[in-house]
Amino acid sequence: MALIAPPSGGEADAGAAQAAVAALESALAASAATDAPVSLGAQFAPVSRLHRQNAPPALGAQAIAAALASGPRQMTLNQISSYASASGDMVFTLGTATWDGGKGIYGRIWTHGEEGWRIVFDQIVLR
Repeated sequence: MALIAPPSGGEADAGAAQAAVAALESALAASAATDAPVSLGAQFAPVSRLHRQNAPPALGAQAIAAALASGPRQMTLNQISSYASASGDMVFTLGTATWDGGKGIYGRIWTHGEEGWRIVFDQIVLR
């Protein structure tokens, strides 16, 4: 799967960054409803971390792909808030995640670089 967001040259400010990432979170939620491992995995930066409870952190593309492949195939994601850096190059999102047999709260950090907006950190805490 291709990136949901192609490079855009960055955002002018925190509000623009939050709006851009909200659109990405919405598109990610729509695609994760049918194929969470592929749609979520495609959004990670080359240097990134994935944390899931009761598992060691997954560091880098190969480990993240393996961790996601062992998780739920379909997820319902719902962003509930976000916070952006004043420079508009980093956004932290919080939301809920549900899947067959589980639910949790997620925290995700998106950064904007040469490849556009990419996830550098993703964690789900089970509820």
